[in-house]
Amino acid sequence: LSSAISEISRLINRISAEVMKSYELKGTWAKYLLVMQRHRMGITASRLCLLCERNKSDASRALSELEELGLIMKLSSGRYRAKLILTERGNEIATGIASRAMEVIRFVGKDISEDEREILYRSLEKN
Repeated sequence: LSSAISEISRLINRISAEVMKSYELKGTWAKYLLVMQRHRMGITASRLCLLCERNKSDASRALSELEELGLIMKLSSGRYRAKLILTERGNEIATGIASRAMEVIRFVGKDISEDEREILYRSLEKN
């Protein structure tokens, strides 16, 4: 199952990059958008770094560009304590990534037991 999870994770990363490319965005930004979509009430840059497993300088550059493009916005002032949320357009792009990723998961998961599917979903949420 762990090799399957690795393969699915790799496919989802590739799909994410393809979706982002269709919007002329960097593939590495997909994870930020997906995590932010799960935190609709806002998330700090520090917490986002932790969940996306990115360093603060990479995240800062990416978040600045995402904000300039109108995909995210700050709910308050400050650099790392301000809560960030997706704009409508950012949410639209994140939804596109998530729906394509779910297609892969459904296809791969169709022949596994319910217990294995639950393990698969939990493992993918960590990646």
